[in-house]
Amino acid sequence: MPISKTARLNLSAVILLTLVACSEDPAHLQPTGFAVSAPELATPFDQYLEQSSTQVSSALQRTFTEDQLPFGETYSLAEVAAMRSPYQLESRSGCAPGQRPKGFLLLHGLSDSPYLLSAMARDLVAADNCAVARALLLPGHGTAPGDLAQATRRDWQQAARYGVESFAGEVDSLTVVGYSAGATLAIDLLNRQRESGNVIDQQVDSLILMSPALGLPGFTVRLSPYLGWLVRWTGIEQERDAAKYESFSVPAGGQFYRLLQELEWQQWQPLDVPVMMVVSDADETVSVPDAAQFFCQQLSPESRQLLWYDSAALQAPDCSGVTRVDVSANDYRVRSLSHVGLTLPPDDPHYGFQGYYRQCLHYAAETEQRQQCQQDDDSSIFAERHLLESLGIEQPGTLLRRTTFNPFYDDMMSRILRFLGQE
Repeated sequence: MPISKTARLNLSAVILLTLVACSEDPAHLQPTGFAVSAPELATPFDQYLEQSSTQVSSALQRTFTEDQLPFGETYSLAEVAAMRSPYQLESRSGCAPGQRPKGFLLLHGLSDSPYLLSAMARDLVAADNCAVARALLLPGHGTAPGDLAQATRRDWQQAARYGVESFAGEVDSLTVVGYSAGATLAIDLLNRQRESGNVIDQQVDSLILMSPALGLPGFTVRLSPYLGWLVRWTGIEQERDAAKYESFSVPAGGQFYRLLQELEWQQWQPLDVPVMMVVSDADETVSVPDAAQFFCQQLSPESRQLLWYDSAALQAPDCSGVTRVDVSANDYRVRSLSHVGLTLPPDDPHYGFQGYYRQCLHYAAETEQRQQCQQDDDSSIFAERHLLESLGIEQPGTLLRRTTFNPFYDDMMSRILRFLGQE
């Protein structure tokens, strides 16, 4: 008996699902058994640091073999664990008797680690001799991508709340520095703080939002909550970046998209705390128009500032508090700043202009172009990934590296410190 077209389609679907279910992910895409979770609110921060560092180290040793140098000759697994683990930095030499320091909580983005905010943490503490900065490692991060596929938005919200409450009774004021998804978590927490004074014990006094994820571009993103059970990974890589994941978890993306849906920030009354936002107009990971709308409509004009890196990709928002920086005026062959290019200086040893890691994932793996991009310093320009085609620079002899540093970092930090009253 001939098989009908519908039956053939159903049979194909069953075969596809069977293949997906039976395929075994490589080691780094499987849960490690040492995933860092959201701590209980009463957990002392030094205990959280010790436990998290141990888990990150154990996960890396389980997933990667030291003698294979998975992250290159520059990094041992112990050094990678140190880069990815949460940390505390402090300066109390100038604290008067009985004086409580200024507090800073740093929240990294999806698939990232606290390393991406490490330079900012150092500079914030160095600018004040009575300050303490704490950087969290969000659940599912720091170990191997397989752990991120198991994390939920509730885990991340709980971790952010823990980070804020860990300062309760210890600091005079608290600024939350959020990068990408970390900025979203900071905004979410602040909104819940104002809706109910009993949500958290420690109040947030100001926000610094770096590349905030207030919307996500592309139709595929909207399907991520439903695709995660079938397609679990996009852009699978061998994981050569010592500071963050390169492979991306679709279920984790779906969890973050649901968080954005629940946020409904378009319906809010303006926030009543000082907020400084830093955005690249060429950012292709998050929706820049949504970030601009949030700045102009949901922040108080009297206490908002936006540092807008202008590469002529989008028009700067037409509201008060915006400062434009012309990206073309730099000495590092940077055409545009990327989503990952705001928080670190050009001399960062890992992501900087001459840093060890070169972001060339926009070229197909194991191709001559990717190898040249990773090795040829003189022929490379720096920009967001989509400029590979739109600027026509896919020509022989011209290579694009995704910008992983900020050529205007010192100026940016000066503006942030002035905003916070520290300079």
